Amino acid sequence: MGSKGARFDGHGHPIKVDFPVNKLYESVEFNVANGISDYDVKASESAFVKLPSWTSVVIRTNKNISVKLNATTNQAITINEYESPFHLTADIEIENIYITNASGAQVAIKLLAFNRTIDDE
Repeated sequence: MGSKGARFDGHGHPIKVDFPVNKLYESVEFNVANGISDYDVKASESAFVKLPSWTSVVIRTNKNISVKLNATTNQAITINEYESPFHLTADIEIENIYITNASGAQVAIKLLAFNRTIDDE
């Protein structure tokens, strides 16, 4: 079994590693009422079912929201209506998303999520 770290050629030079894309994706649409803090997407919606974690997510919103990744104690990421769609690709494994809506109105959310995997066998 190989390492998940950097890979090198026979001369000690780093080589490019392409991460295969998982064939699965998840698409979830829902509304969050005004004044809701830390809306638990995993517990409240049919999310993280096909993929228990995500490494890439596109967030569409029709109002200003903030999201936290994995825990309500993490820092919030503000997503303004004009930034939609917001594409989050990171070197972080996303196991849940918490949404806060203080926009003054109900917000419509659409999530399209993917997962990149490393075939280490």
